[in-house]
Amino acid sequence: MHESSIAYNLIHNVLELAKENNLSRVTLIRIHIGRMHHIVPAVLQQHFRLMGKKYPVVAKAKLEIRSQNIQIRCQQCGKESELTEIVFACPHCQSIRVDMIAGTDMHIIDISGHRGNAH
Repeated sequence: MHESSIAYNLIHNVLELAKENNLSRVTLIRIHIGRMHHIVPAVLQQHFRLMGKKYPVVAKAKLEIRSQNIQIRCQQCGKESELTEIVFACPHCQSIRVDMIAGTDMHIIDISGHRGNAH
């Protein structure tokens, strides 16, 4: 279950961003995760809440997860398609010669919080 390690790294990256931006408390974290990572959002949320309790700066932060479907471009017909299932074939011409153009990335979009005392 890699949601645990993602939650751990997310918390530590957010703590660093909070420090760089003089935030005493983070209230919202928005992340973008491509579906190729096979993340179960509810499981990531649970790990984030459990691990985040140890760090007052993020303990009450809301985690907003934005998922992105996998998008491909067919090398044969040139069409771009969004995949609803992980089947790497062009839905237009059935060619398996495709390039993934979206759905593989993972990053923090932004964080929001309060400066000064954490009250």
